[in-house]
Amino acid sequence: MISTLTGSSSSKILRSWKATEPYVTGYDIECDYVKNVAYGQIVYIGYNKDEKTYDINVKCNNDEILRYCHLRKVNVHTAEWVETETLLGHARDFVHFEYATLWSTGKEFPVRVNQFCYFKQDPTPILEGKYLPSREVDLTYDMTTYNKQPYYNSLQSCKEFNWSRK
Repeated sequence: MISTLTGSSSSKILRSWKATEPYVTGYDIECDYVKNVAYGQIVYIGYNKDEKTYDINVKCNNDEILRYCHLRKVNVHTAEWVETETLLGHARDFVHFEYATLWSTGKEFPVRVNQFCYFKQDPTPILEGKYLPSREVDLTYDMTTYNKQPYYNSLQSCKEFNWSRK
């Protein structure tokens, strides 16, 4: 899947997931172009003023999201549906790839995407092609759907999490 993500089979992994370091929450992969690895909808495109790069979040289904960070140019728009291997944009020097879910065991690092709190998971199975998020997206999905217990627990965890780095 790394070749799907980067468009090249020779891309080098610069930094990989380490469960022992909570702030290393994904993979840094050397590349020029960034392609989507799973079907979904663009739910967020943000600009990081400090690094002068963009972040793109693709919602795969009601519980899972893929995050692509450190892009210098974006080729997609918010609310756009994207297929696998759609060109999302151009990387600065590398793409930082993350996988996050609404569920949490209490040990994952949280991230806010729009009004939702997701928890960063190990993206290794996705990059190795062993797992892909399902395409089952409920188009009527809104905040009222989140009255489920797992989301309430993750929202509480997000509120209680100490956002300051030590």
